[in-house]
Amino acid sequence: MDKIFQICRSASVTKIEIRWSEPSVFGDALIAGYKVFINSKLVAQLEPDQLSFEFTKGLMCREYCFQVQALSSLENLDSELSKPLVVLWPGVVPPELECLPATRQNSIRVGWHPPFIAGNVKLIGYRVRLSDVQYFSFESDDGFFAFLGWKLFWVGLEVGRNGGC
Repeated sequence: MDKIFQICRSASVTKIEIRWSEPSVFGDALIAGYKVFINSKLVAQLEPDQLSFEFTKGLMCREYCFQVQALSSLENLDSELSKPLVVLWPGVVPPELECLPATRQNSIRVGWHPPFIAGNVKLIGYRVRLSDVQYFSFESDDGFFAFLGWKLFWVGLEVGRNGGC
């Protein structure tokens, strides 16, 4: 059997789909199925007419190496593993919050570095949550809350009640 050539059909935050072409067979050999490997681990054995595989258990911003092997109806005539197809799962790694020096009394100031973004994901803003607070107001250094800013203030906090950094 010839070697299999595969492509990444789609990669989104919910799945990666790969597709391959049916390899040429010679003599009496028939394709009995396919084995799909991810990062060198066998994850699926498929029927001979199935020429695609959908992977849905990945983690954002991680690389996955896909390989496919065609199984022959004759013993010891399986194809070689396909060339590795490395796909980066799209997504965003949440940034780590850092406590910054407060510039006002009864306030907390936090900041973060731009997050790692993989694939065709577009960052449209941030959602920052402060727990156990009944009343507070917020403002950011650039006038926009939760939209591409890197620093945030909470003001009007009760001393000793809301914790801090």
